[in-house]
Amino acid sequence: FFSKFGYVRGLVFGLLCLFARHVTSYFFESGILFSWLYVLVGLMVIYYYTVASMALDRLAHSVVRSSAQTFMVMLGSGLGPMCANLAAGIIVDNSETNSLRPIFGFGSVLAFLSLLSLMPIYKSLRQFLDNLPAR
Repeated sequence: FFSKFGYVRGLVFGLLCLFARHVTSYFFESGILFSWLYVLVGLMVIYYYTVASMALDRLAHSVVRSSAQTFMVMLGSGLGPMCANLAAGIIVDNSETNSLRPIFGFGSVLAFLSLLSLMPIYKSLRQFLDNLPAR
């Protein structure tokens, strides 16, 4: 499915889901809405993490594939969230409100910056990944 849909489109769709979740959570503070927005988190995990892992699997040579996957998980699920949670804690400590808004605003900015960083190379990365031979 992802090879036909396109790896880069999957990455962009996953980031758009993450951005939509954070922006919606920023503007609307409702527990029920937060629960329903986890659907977007699930779509982000499927489309961003899974597609990134599959694209990395196609890119990396068999000798370094497991190291590349480990490095991606270490940054994407370990070091990245650890630094973002530290920043979110600092934001909350310096915030005047007793609200999650500043944290979702910070998440929205990070998701938007991720999308912006992908846009300049979107076309060339898409052509490169889509033309790799299947393994």
